[in-house]
Amino acid sequence: MIELIFFIVLAAILLSVLLIWVSARPAAPWKNLTGIQLVELIESFNLSLPSVLMAARIFAREDWHFVCETDRKGLRELFVRERSALALSWIRATQRQVARVLRLYRLAARASNQARFASEAKILLSYAAFQVNCVVLKFLIWFLGPFQARRALDATLGLTERLVRPTVDLLAGLESVRLDDVRRRWERMPA
Repeated sequence: MIELIFFIVLAAILLSVLLIWVSARPAAPWKNLTGIQLVELIESFNLSLPSVLMAARIFAREDWHFVCETDRKGLRELFVRERSALALSWIRATQRQVARVLRLYRLAARASNQARFASEAKILLSYAAFQVNCVVLKFLIWFLGPFQARRALDATLGLTERLVRPTVDLLAGLESVRLDDVRRRWERMPA
């Protein structure tokens, strides 16, 4: 019994260290780039990032409160059903976009000498957390509706940013010749 407690405590400590390690923000070599330049860099590969403004509108409680002021139960049910379908569609699109960004990361990592085991493990753990968070977000939407899932949405957006950042880091740090090579390979890949 004492051995079991020892291993549980050891596992909890290791999990805590991994979570702290994953949540630490690395120094970005692209700090000299503006936000517009970062978006242009990603969009130059025909990628789009999940719309934070759209997510905020889909999950907005103000809309729900407005609809609740009506006495029509059918309208509220229709609104929740339609908004839930829109939220689930947004999550699926976000998952596809993040998967494409990570495919681009793999191409950029092959062309770069900056890839390290620690950063690769961090990305892997962040992607696993992102996928788990998306599943939790879907369940919350199915059972409670999109208006009760705001905290899970915020976590999903944070993890999305954490997964996009290393790709931008690698792309911004590549020499122009290597960047052009990555762009050519990316264009040959199926969407």
